[in-house]
Amino acid sequence: KMNYNFESPLVSIGVPIFNAENNLENLLNQLINQDYKNIEIIISDNCSLDNSGIIAKKFSEKYKNIKYFKNKINLGGNYNFNKVLEISNGKYFCWSSSKNIYEKKFVSKCVSALNSNSNAVLCIPSVNYSIEGNDNIISISDFKNIGLKSNLVPRYKEILFNFNMVGIYGIYRKDTLNKINKIPQILGGDTT
Repeated sequence: KMNYNFESPLVSIGVPIFNAENNLENLLNQLINQDYKNIEIIISDNCSLDNSGIIAKKFSEKYKNIKYFKNKINLGGNYNFNKVLEISNGKYFCWSSSKNIYEKKFVSKCVSALNSNSNAVLCIPSVNYSIEGNDNIISISDFKNIGLKSNLVPRYKEILFNFNMVGIYGIYRKDTLNKINKIPQILGGDTT
């Protein structure tokens, strides 16, 4: 296991991939160029049929904090998401799709927010939705209204109806993720 300290805790970023060659290099460059440097990037290739493995292996050979694993058989998307979490070492954990686009301060701002609020288990900024190949923002999701909900059921409804699918891509306290069930092997397991 890797070591971390409170001032600069290790952040693990799990990148489960399948046929991600069109976006993977861009994603890895964004992650390597984060202003927060104490990160490990774990790529789990679910038997891609394209050049994803070649790209991932090239990055893992160039950067010591990138680890590349290739599954012997396709485990299915949810299993692959669970795998990167299981083999991660960080105090904080983040899943990433190969199609995600990050601001350079994404990790540092999330870590700062989590460090300043010991009750928070997830930090995710506003998310802009756009169609691939088009820079126009079609929708923005955020957690602004969740603080207005006083108990669990209304907060859960707020997340389901106003922040579905992308909440999984925030930065979590890994010890909390380890206490809950893994992503279930069902359609929409990431939302659940």
